[in-house]
Amino acid sequence: MTETRGLIEQKLSDWRQAGLLDEATALRILSHEQTLSPAGPQPGRGAAIAFGLGALALSAGILLYVAAHWDLLGPAGRSAVLVASIVLLHGGAALASARLPALATSLHAAGTAVYGAAIFLAGQTFHLAESWPQGLLLWALGAAVGLVLLRDWPHTLWLAVLVPAWLSALWAANAGAVESVVTSFGLLLLAIAYLGAVRHDPDAAWRRTLSRLGAICLLPLAALHANAALYRGPSRKAWLAARPEDFPGKIALAWAVALGLPLLVAWLLRRRESWPVAIAALLAAAVIPLDASQPLQELAAYLICGAGSAGIVAWGLRDGDRLRVNVGVLCFACTLIFFYFASLYDRLGRALGLVGVGLLLIGGGWWLERMRRRLLSRIEATDR
Repeated sequence: MTETRGLIEQKLSDWRQAGLLDEATALRILSHEQTLSPAGPQPGRGAAIAFGLGALALSAGILLYVAAHWDLLGPAGRSAVLVASIVLLHGGAALASARLPALATSLHAAGTAVYGAAIFLAGQTFHLAESWPQGLLLWALGAAVGLVLLRDWPHTLWLAVLVPAWLSALWAANAGAVESVVTSFGLLLLAIAYLGAVRHDPDAAWRRTLSRLGAICLLPLAALHANAALYRGPSRKAWLAARPEDFPGKIALAWAVALGLPLLVAWLLRRRESWPVAIAALLAAAVIPLDASQPLQELAAYLICGAGSAGIVAWGLRDGDRLRVNVGVLCFACTLIFFYFASLYDRLGRALGLVGVGLLLIGGGWWLERMRRRLLSRIEATDR
């Protein structure tokens, strides 16, 4: 890392002497490179994994110890153990930050995890379970403080998970037929906004973290949204027949947050290049009025899902992001599989249905893998 930094500084010095850069621009470039590649010795991937697993085991052990001795410890003892654990984890991270940054990052992340558990254990101790979503809010605020102070990717991940978890908990506390659709709609759009966080290959670690989080959550959340929108059961007709004046104010606020928060996150991440998230919002909204009991409407839902998958692939090609291309191809493959089992399998019978499954997996898998490699080769050719 020191050699790389020295090479960058040498190049910048040469460019300044050649008159290609002024002093202010060179300093900004050097500062940017330092944020992407912090100075100091960096452990190998194996050591980083060991640090992460060790911090996870340490935080789990602390919580299990408190849970096992819950009846033996009084309220003061429980609070003292939890507070001492948080202080020790963050204090140990501060001591390790100079020589082992990866260990410090793991300990800080574990400290934030124990902080969240401490909130709920304290709530159980003092019988504060009536407002349990507020525990997630306090946890998110703690993660936000950690992000401001440390500016690391684990606290970015904590905040990206805890804020939508808190909002979803609020809707769950006021459960209704429409809230489930609102929640799935907002979470799906937020995952797409996270997926598009990366702008180019050598991007910051926190952007790569958000992108991977979006990739992991996208497919399950898409299935959740399709299920909530297409299979609402008896409450579906009542919701569609409701007049605008019948909607409580909380539903309007829920829809505003579900649409506004992902669009705001996308704009903060990509500014003018955030428009694909707006298109995704239109596609996700187009699924909501459809009814799975109507064959044509069910087919339209699958076509919308396929169009969304193709859009993710095109988005990845436009930005040169391999992850988005892979996620888009996976979503398209899952759309084909779900369509086959939902619409064709029962009509073919058991024997022909299994034959169709085999042909779909072998032939479709070969075709999609071939297409995926061709798309990735286009990105590699562009990079050269």
